[in-house]
Order: sequence, then structure tokens, then C-alpha cells
Amino acid sequence: MRFAASVAYARRVKPMAAVLLIEDDPDIADILQLVLEGAGFVVTTARTAREARARIVERTEPFDTLLADKNLPDGSGLSLLEDLRRDGRDSELVMITGFPSVESAVQALRLGAYDYLEKPFRNLEDVAATVRRACEHRQLRRERDEARAAALAAERRATLVHVAAGIAHEVKNPLQGIGFACANARASLGDIPGDSPAARDALEQITLIEQESRRLRDLVEGVLDLARPTPRPARRLDVASMANTIVTLHQSAARAARVHVECVIEPGLVIVGDEGDLSRALDNLIRNALDAAPGGSTVHLRAANVENEWRIEVADEGPGFPAEERERVFQPFFTTKPRGFGLGLCQVAAAADRAGGSVEIHDNIPRGARMVLRLPIREQPGDEA
Repeated sequence: MRFAASVAYARRVKPMAAVLLIEDDPDIADILQLVLEGAGFVVTTARTAREARARIVERTEPFDTLLADKNLPDGSGLSLLEDLRRDGRDSELVMITGFPSVESAVQALRLGAYDYLEKPFRNLEDVAATVRRACEHRQLRRERDEARAAALAAERRATLVHVAAGIAHEVKNPLQGIGFACANARASLGDIPGDSPAARDALEQITLIEQESRRLRDLVEGVLDLARPTPRPARRLDVASMANTIVTLHQSAARAARVHVECVIEPGLVIVGDEGDLSRALDNLIRNALDAAPGGSTVHLRAANVENEWRIEVADEGPGFPAEERERVFQPFFTTKPRGFGLGLCQVAAAADRAGGSVEIHDNIPRGARMVLRLPIREQPGDEA
């Protein structure tokens, strides 16, 4: 009757996430698995420390909680806890043992165990409740850590952008002066025969200065755009027209790289937003995809109203983004390109943020990256695109 009551109680507990149950006694393991699954947990079992390590390694996301016997046939549950902390996995651990001692309890808690339970269990409800609290504790801890990391990243980004914007503002005037000087130099060459070596050399140097000046102007405008805190007044934007215009601008580069660009836009799709932000975001996403795409592949641009939000996706068949780079690529000045400034995806993220949306990186199966720009649906103003 006690066991039946425990299962009935467990089914009333709010469903939780993943639990790894590590217990070498098959009878105890079966009972605990039944109770935990009745509580809504997704339970994976292991009989030995070696098997538990294999389950931990093969899982993409960490288990929320490990419910582990202290004494296992091939080791100790405490060694598993040490492995978790050393590998940076943030699972909680609830230790269970049939041979309790003050020393082992203190050691477990010192290593970071959430709780310490004794066998035989007086009440199976306590086991399910303890695991539930451990999972909740992990969730709260993760939310706290994520909030701290986000606040720190936002502070660093704001400081960096503020400093860079100040420098960019000061650079703008000298760049204009360089542009005027190049124009005057070209005019002065009119007095020199166009086919002379001196004229050809001078024109090559002027062209190089103009090209590099344009790169610097792009950098300045990109930094100043990041420093802009709010979007401009929203307009109704014809996505198909905007996308086709941007794709046309990149057609020569796409042909040179032997990459096909395919657009699939929901008919009549109209997005309400900042025209400059959306145009730059699309331009940067397509440019980035073309840079990554191998010859003979296709870059896909899709846009539609999906699940009550505007969603724009750009997918390529390139090398994709390593896991350690997926957060950094949205930071200012992070780039893996030899001549890149590291502002393209950062501008996309800033535009999404100003619109109240987000940008995400997903794997493009079977190869490449899929960038997803998600924007909230806004009321449409009266002016037309």
C-alpha cells in the first residue's frame, strides 16, 4: 500500500526533465525507475560507474539530476560527481547509500552533491520529491548563470560599441578628405598622357586608396549602426521585392563562386519594420552564406509567416559554425575571415534586437549552417512599402 500510494503521489508531481539512475541492485533500480517515471521524469538507467559515464558522454545535453548509489561494483558515485565538475557538466547529484556515515555525507556535500539519502528508503515519496527539488535547483541555477552571462555580455558590448562609435565618428571626416583628395588627383592626371607609365601607376594607386577608403567607410557606418539604440519608424516592407534586389546585387559574386541562390518567399509577405535594418540584415546573411558556400552548391533564402511570427532563413552548405563559435559570431569584431571586420552578424543581431526579435544558428542538414531571423508580428502602419 505504501508503494502504491507513492506512485499515486508521484504522478501528481510536475513533470521534470532527464534523470540518470545509477543503481547496481536491480530490484531497487526497478522500483526507483517506476516511481520517477510516474512523476514524469525521463529516466535513463545504469548499473555501473563505467556505464554511467558512457550514458553521460553520449548525451548531448547534461542530465538534470543523477541519482547515484555511493558504492558501485566498479567505483564510487562520488567519483562520478568529481568527473561531472571536472568536465564542466552542471547536473545535480543526489547520493544514495546503504552504508551511511557522517564522513561520507560531508564529503558528498563538499563535492557539490545536492542531497544525501539513506537506504532502505523510509518513504518513496521523499525520493521523488528530492529529485524534483534537485531539478528545480539546477534550473534556477542555470537561469541565474545565463542572466549573469547575458548582463555581462551586454555590458561589454555596450562599452565596446560606445568606444568604437566615438572613434568611427572621428574617422569620418578624414575619410571624406581622402575621397576629395583622390578625386582631385584623378582630375590632375588629365594633364598627363593616359598611356604613360606614370599615369597608369598613379591611377592604380588612386584606385587602391579609393577601395580601402570604401572599406573603412563601411566599417565606420557599421559601427555607427550598432550604436543606434532604437529602430527608425516602421514601414510596410515587401519582402520578395527587397530580397530579389539584394540577391541581384550579389549575383556576380555568386556566379564567380559557382553558387546558386534560390529564393522561396511566401506570396504577398509584408513585414512591418525598419527598412534599413531588414535590408542590411538580409544583405549580411546572404553575403555570409555566399562566403561559406562551396562551388556548385546552393544558398537558400526562405521567408514566411510561421507560427505567428515573421521568419527569414538563409541556409548554406559550407562548413557551418563550431559550437564554441556560435555565441561569439554575434559579438562585435569577431571574425574568421582574413579581410573581415566582424560586424556583419553583429549587425543582424542588433537589428533583430531593435525589432524585438532574435537571430539563431542551426545546423543545415546534412551540411552547413542555417541562420534564422525571427521577428514579432507588428501592427501595420498606413504607409505602403
